[in-house]
Amino acid sequence: MDVAQKVDTGDDDIISLSVGALSAVLRTATDHPCLLILLTDGSAYYSSVFKLINQLKTPCLFGFFEVSAGSHDANFLQKQLSKFATEAQRLRQVSWCVTVVVVSDDLAFLATFARTSNNSRLLVPETRLLAITRQPLVQLEVVKETFSLKNAMFLVVNTSSGSLRCGVYLQVPYSPLDAQALQVASWTPQRGLALTSSLPLFPDKFSRFLHRPNLRVVSVESTSHRLVLVDDPEVPGKKRITFEGIMANVNDYLAKALNFT
Repeated sequence: MDVAQKVDTGDDDIISLSVGALSAVLRTATDHPCLLILLTDGSAYYSSVFKLINQLKTPCLFGFFEVSAGSHDANFLQKQLSKFATEAQRLRQVSWCVTVVVVSDDLAFLATFARTSNNSRLLVPETRLLAITRQPLVQLEVVKETFSLKNAMFLVVNTSSGSLRCGVYLQVPYSPLDAQALQVASWTPQRGLALTSSLPLFPDKFSRFLHRPNLRVVSVESTSHRLVLVDDPEVPGKKRITFEGIMANVNDYLAKALNFT
């Protein structure tokens, strides 16, 4: 990397724009020393990275990685992000509290990162993921599935109105296909960070589902778990399969507690 080309005092790169919001999110979500792993696509100035480190009030370990998104070779980008995941996992071993911050406006970069995260063990349930981008939410469908199933949020930077605003969003797991991301916080230079829902930052999305999803459950018939056909005029064949027994009762209990059908 050519440091001379990356060091700049400009304030238009995405980290410089979002440093206040990012610092506020990290301070609010983490109340103890934590490992912060920062991944950029090569578009951030090093001066902005140093500014972020200086502005963070919570003591933490810090790892900075840069993988250039400028190459049009998808295989090359995949290999580089796989190397990042390997090195980041080594860093993760020194801290049980880990937050990964990926910074990019490049949708291909974000999508490849999402695939790499799924194929590696970098994003275990305890790992927090925050993606910072200027892309509108409608464009982030390419990573919707990954972000819905991980402990992940988006920090979307918006300067379209001439003023700086940041929104913090999360994808709710097992939500309808047309469901939009849920905004949990907003940030402006004037007002700082404000929660906009009853959820905290990085909530436990799997303790109870917000939307009551219809999930497919696999059951095995046994002497204590019987398959029963009941009359139902609204289904094909006028018969509906259900189960009776201990495991059926357990399943009903879980459905009620976790809010699924």
